[in-house]
Amino acid sequence: MTAESKPRWRIVHSEASPGWGGQERRVMAELEGFRRRGGETFLLASATSEIFQRATAAGIECKAVDFARWKFPFDVFRVAAW
Repeated sequence: MTAESKPRWRIVHSEASPGWGGQERRVMAELEGFRRRGGETFLLASATSEIFQRATAAGIECKAVDFARWKFPFDVFRVAAW
């Protein structure tokens, strides 16, 4: 198998925190690092969170997910369909 024919990784990270701290920085660093290495990267996060805004600005595909307990089962189906 040549380097060109290698299957690409698809990495999906999820982050429920609305803020911007060490954990969110690590997630962004991982997503950007995987993308530089040829992987497809995606983020599941609240549309109002800081990481969602920064990931969108960095060109990472994001899917808005509401982490409220009563909405979680619906989000599972939405993400599975995605």
